[in-house]
Amino acid sequence: IFPETDEAPRWLVVSQHAWTKARAKDAPETGWLVGPVAIAVERAEIGSPSPLPWTVTVAGTTLDDLTGIDVLGRFEDDRKVLELLSNLTQDDTKPVSNVVIDLASPAASLVGPLRAAGIDVNTDITARRLAAATTRIIDELHDGRTVHRQNDHLDLAVSVAKLRKFGESKVIDRWTGHDSTPFIGCDLAVWGHQNQPEATEEPDLW
Repeated sequence: IFPETDEAPRWLVVSQHAWTKARAKDAPETGWLVGPVAIAVERAEIGSPSPLPWTVTVAGTTLDDLTGIDVLGRFEDDRKVLELLSNLTQDDTKPVSNVVIDLASPAASLVGPLRAAGIDVNTDITARRLAAATTRIIDELHDGRTVHRQNDHLDLAVSVAKLRKFGESKVIDRWTGHDSTPFIGCDLAVWGHQNQPEATEEPDLW
């Protein structure tokens, strides 16, 4: 079975209407999330033609108490990801509660270097937990509980995303020939945000 490589939007997972409606209104460049936030790292499948296979995403709570998601950046190699995460986790004004990586993802190759750099990586996400998180983020995007800032990479990822069956549930399929990693990354970040340690200090703006 040959993968489809046509990047034409199909909106099979989240409807275009719901995605447009879920865009955060007038979200500023900074200060739209109340920290701490969760960050996730994803990587396109091995052999992907994408010139920017690495994706770093974030999820947090917006000022109006919704879940906010965004793509912090896409990168050509893991060194730039490591540099970004080192800077983010050392910035006391923007607390990070979780750096999430799925051990079943190609991004798992970065777990060792991150930990060697002193960055705590949360690898507790499992396929079952990811399936539950996927259902939740899709529901919350459709009913307005999760919002996103405008980002071309994320818009395209959501527009071409497909689901694959996992048990009695579904997860976002990374093996379709489309690059949905920014959407998968947001899924992981939301899971990390919803399973973060209890905050002990006053929140900062992110």
